[in-house]
Order: sequence, then C-alpha cells, then structure tokens
Amino acid sequence: MTDARNLRGIINEIVTSAPFCQQLQNSLQSALQNVTPLTPRAQLNVQPQVSSSAIDEVRRLFPSVHRTPYTNLQTPEGRRKSKSRKSDSGVAFKKEVILLDNPMAKATLTGLCKSQAYEKGFGFSAVNFKKNWTEVEVYHCLQDLFKDKLKEVKFEVLIPMSRCLVKPNLATDCSLDGTAVCEMFKQKAIYLRPLSMLEGAEVEQDNDGVGDELFEFRDCPEVEIIEDANKDNSVEFLSLDTSDIFSDQFEEDTIKAINISKCESLKDILTEFKNNIDSEHLLTFNIYREEILDCCLRVVRRKSFSPLHRISVIFTDIADCSEGAVDQGGPSREMFRLLLNEIKNCKMFEGYENSKNLRLCNECLKTRDYFDIGRLIVLSLIHGGPGPQFFSKTLFSMLTQGIDATEPTLDDINDRGIKTEIEHIQNTNNLEELRQGVLNSSFLHLAGIFHVKSFEEKNSIIKDAVKFYVIHRVRAAYDQLKDGLNILNFLNRGKEMPSDLKKLFCFEEVPLTAEFLKTFFVPVLNEVGSNKRAIENRLLAFWRDYLIDCEDNETTVCLKQILAFVTGADAVPPLGFECTPTLEFLHDDRSRYPKANTCALILSLPVIHTVYEQFKIHMDYGIGNGMVFAFA
Repeated sequence: MTDARNLRGIINEIVTSAPFCQQLQNSLQSALQNVTPLTPRAQLNVQPQVSSSAIDEVRRLFPSVHRTPYTNLQTPEGRRKSKSRKSDSGVAFKKEVILLDNPMAKATLTGLCKSQAYEKGFGFSAVNFKKNWTEVEVYHCLQDLFKDKLKEVKFEVLIPMSRCLVKPNLATDCSLDGTAVCEMFKQKAIYLRPLSMLEGAEVEQDNDGVGDELFEFRDCPEVEIIEDANKDNSVEFLSLDTSDIFSDQFEEDTIKAINISKCESLKDILTEFKNNIDSEHLLTFNIYREEILDCCLRVVRRKSFSPLHRISVIFTDIADCSEGAVDQGGPSREMFRLLLNEIKNCKMFEGYENSKNLRLCNECLKTRDYFDIGRLIVLSLIHGGPGPQFFSKTLFSMLTQGIDATEPTLDDINDRGIKTEIEHIQNTNNLEELRQGVLNSSFLHLAGIFHVKSFEEKNSIIKDAVKFYVIHRVRAAYDQLKDGLNILNFLNRGKEMPSDLKKLFCFEEVPLTAEFLKTFFVPVLNEVGSNKRAIENRLLAFWRDYLIDCEDNETTVCLKQILAFVTGADAVPPLGFECTPTLEFLHDDRSRYPKANTCALILSLPVIHTVYEQFKIHMDYGIGNGMVFAFA
C-alpha cells in the first residue's frame, strides 16, 4: 500500500512539472503542423489561413468541436437523435383524477360538489402519467394517489360522457395502459369508483334503487343523473341528438344551477333561476297557434338552445304575418298557457281531464319527445309561465318518490279492455276461477303472470298487473320525461319541497273570484272633482258589477278569460307578475271595446258607455274575441 502511494506521488510530480508540460505542448504543436489534409483545399472550398495556436488548428480540422449540440449536425444520425429526444419528452402527460366515495355513483362532479371533493382530498390536478406505462403501472399510480382512502378497497376506472360516468369499452386485445389513458381521456378527468363503500362514507338510497353520489356534502345539491346507457329500455334512445342536448352552453347552465344556494321554497328556487337568465342571448319562438307544440319542440332542439336565455315570442297568423306580439312578458305567458294545454291533450298522455298518466308512443320515444316535453315544462316555470297542473297523483309520485314507492290503482288504467280483464280477476271467488281468468287473459301473460298456486295470490296478481300497465310498460317514456324535468337539476331540488311542487304539477281547484280580480287590478284615476273622474267612477261601478256577473255565469266570458285577456295567463303563475296590473280608462269617443297590454298588464275600459247593458255586451265581445293578441 505504501509503495503504491509513493508511486502515485512520483507520477504527479512528473506530470505537473513545468519542463514536462512545456515539452508536451511543443510536441503536440509540431505534430499538428505536420498533418496533411486527406482532401485538397480546393475541394473543401476552405481559404488558407495561418494558425495562431494549437486550438485554432484543431477547430480548423474538426469544425464540429465546441459547437452547440444538435444545431448544425447534418448527418442522418444527428437528425434521428433529435427526433428521438423529442419523442422521449412527449411520453409524459398530465391528467385530473377524482375519486368517488359511493360505489353506486353515476354522475360527474361539477361546481360546488367538485370543489368540496378537492378540499377533502378526493381530487388531484395535473397527475403525471407516461405513455409507456403498462396497465399495472397505471393502476399502481392511481392506487398510490388515494392510498389513505382506498386502503384495501378495489376500484374501477370510469370515463365521463355528457355528465354521466361509464366504463371504458376496450377491445379484447387492448388494455388500459398509458397510451390508452392518454388517447381515451384527452381533456377529460379520470374518475375512480370504489367497488365497496369507503370507510366513513354514507349512501342514501332513493326509491328507484339508485344511490345518489353524496360525498358526505350534505349542503351540496344533487347532480343531475342520467340513466345508464346499459338499461335495456333506453339503449336505443340515449345516442340520439346528444350533441344538441348536452352542448357546452347546457353544461354551463347546469353548473349555474348547481351553484345556486339552498332555497327555502320552490318559489325561491324559481326566482334564483330567473335571476340567472342571460339577457344578452335570445331564444326566439315563432309560434303558429295551430301547431304550437311542434313550434316549441323545434326551439328546444336547436344546438344553441339554453333554458337560461331570454325568451322572445312572435305569434303569426295563417298568412304567416306577424301579429306584432314581440315578447316582453305577456306573449310568453300566453304561449306557455297554450303550450301546456296542448301537451295535456297530446298523444303522450292519457286519462281524465286534469289527472293524466303517461301513454306509450313508440314514435315519440324514438324522437325523444318525452324528454323535450319535460324541458318545456321547466322552461315555462323558469320564465314566468304556469305549471302543467294535469299530472295524476300516481305520475307525480313516480317522479318524486320513485317507482317502488308508487302504488297505482285500477282507476289509473285508461284502456277499457285491459281494465275489464283485471276487474274479471278481481271478481273471482275461488282458485279455479282465478286460474281460468289468468289463463284467458292475454294482458296478464304479457305482464309475465302465468301460474297461480293459491287463491291468496289474487290481490298480488291485481297489484302487479296494474303496476305493469301504469308504470313498467311506460318505463322508457318515464325515464325520458324525468330526465327532461331535471334540466338545471330542477326536479332533484323540487323533490325536497313536494307540497310546493305538487301545486304546480297536479290539479288543484283554486277558483278565481270577483273579489280577487277587483283587488288584483289597481285603478288609475284622475283627480277628484274633475269631469273625467266622475266618468271613471261610473265605469268603475260597471266594472265591478261585470266581475260579479262573470262569477255568477251571467256573461259569455268567465273570470279566467278576463285574466288571460290582460296577462296572457289564465291563472297567476308561481312567480307572480313582474308589475302590478292596472285598470285604466279610454277617454275616446271611438273606443267601444276593452283593450289590453299584456306586457305592462294594463286593462283599458271604454268610457263611452253610459248604460251597463251596453258596457256588458261590448266587454263580452271584446274579451271573447281578443284572446289571440288582436289587441296586444
């Protein structure tokens, strides 16, 4: 060991000595000056120059030395190296990853729910992935992100599509490796759903058997849930017009709805929606009264449709000439009143006049009319129109309490033949009659009822048969309607206030009275003692007597027609009216009939009549024939 150290010291002294360095430098310079170029200078097109030092001579012979790497390399090998480095830098990419805490969750997170997920450690932004990762490496990365929450819980990867979550559909020879993750998710977040409940998480079950994703955020409104595309009764329809239905604007509107603070009543919810209406964007309805439903369906199917855009309604006559009713409130109320009446009597509903259930129409299913009907109903409520007020209690229960909690009755069956078959089963007195009745009923066979073991099964057979006809038979239509009513998360929030929601959806007799309309319109009078005030006092007495006659059915018009003539609505809408209805007077010798401004809610009475009977006749004629905005 000592000899080696001594030898190393001797070598260091020799190498670092001045004579040795000078001799080595002289030898190198002499060798470089005697080098003969392999190619003549003429071929290299290099001007002769005198080396000032050994360094300059080396640079002349080796021009690539001390240059910036890769910038002047002309060889194919150099280009390949550059491309290879660029490819290496593109292997890494970043993704957003969100963990759900509910194994039954089916909806993406937006707005407040998403922000709270991040606060509680259920979400990460800009997670690093690599394309060359295997499927196992991808899953290890995801597992490590939430190792404190997942622990021993297995999970599945989901991809967001139109606010619902679905499993990636991979070919048999493909796997969810790094390249697949990069290509499939692109700008989308990666969602992880545990296969069992996480520790400390809770699940609430609705009556449809579908758990809502809660994330333990009890102050967070529910997210709109769209039925899974794997359901047999909706596979055919979920793929239709999705680009129109779930546009970027629609997504923004949903986020606005979710961010609305929790309200105390349904009126507060509707008011919040109204306050979020975008006045800069216009939603134009060109209405032909004879085909009002088709006109409105065309509007909600536009790609630019948004329920939070300002509404403009233009009524046209048969000659396709505008009536001049450009919306400032009145025409939209008139449109929604006529529209909901048309919906009530359309082929998608059946039953009593003010108690309708869903009717199955295959054509309407294919075109998703039930979904669009739901959107139109919510649109009416948001923009100051009425509610449908024709849903049966059974249909309302299906929408608010769920299918399992709904018990339809025999009166809900509109088909007389089917009803007779079930009544025949109901009237059986022994097991033999019951079996024979089931055997002879083609409807019961369609409902999956074939065999009877005991007579005690009679009530359950009747119950199952009624439920099949009223609910299960129309399940696809029900799902579409429910999704339509849940735009802007309206139905989910409305279910929290079932009594308020029921007043809008189910019929409740609240008759108008003469006393109500007398106080509803505030008279605008001239000064006391003036000649005009004396005339107005007489007309005011005529007006109040006319209201009493309408209430007593002594006129050709009713109180609802008077309200519709002035406001465009035959009932006070849930949000009321934006301005106070007023009663004015036409001091004009040429005016014999009443006039109305449905936007400003002004009813103008003619003062030319000095006899009540003449006033009454002209009021009947004017209101009865002025229900189509002829005086708007």
